[in-house]
Amino acid sequence: MSRAEAKFREAFERLKTGRTELVPAGTRMSQNAVAREVGVIPSALRPSRFPDLCREIAEWIDEHKGDPVQKSGRQKNLAERNAKRAVREQLEAMKAQRDLALSKLLSAEVHILELTMEVRRLRALAPERVVPIRPADRGQAAGKKPKL
Repeated sequence: MSRAEAKFREAFERLKTGRTELVPAGTRMSQNAVAREVGVIPSALRPSRFPDLCREIAEWIDEHKGDPVQKSGRQKNLAERNAKRAVREQLEAMKAQRDLALSKLLSAEVHILELTMEVRRLRALAPERVVPIRPADRGQAAGKKPKL
């Protein structure tokens, strides 16, 4: 292994672990990134000179395509936009649910108020001396009159 290949391999390992020296941390893995990490122009790392290393880099990239670090800025922006859109849609659905529940609650309150007013009106119409009906299980038959 030549000294140049050893430097490229060391840079490749640093990029894999995220402990880079020259390129920003979190840089997407590519042959160009490995060359920039060594401090040379990207064309210095050519498959014709380092076929095994270039193949290893390509295999590593294929294996780690789903990693968030390996996504391009555009892909990250799209994913972030989609996530925000999903949150907005969920928020709108929850607002609609809230509005429906509030509408039902107000409708129920109006109905309760109407029934309360009806009970008051009927109580006002009832005669003063009403004999309460007591169930038979309290010791008195339903037909007996209570002592007054």
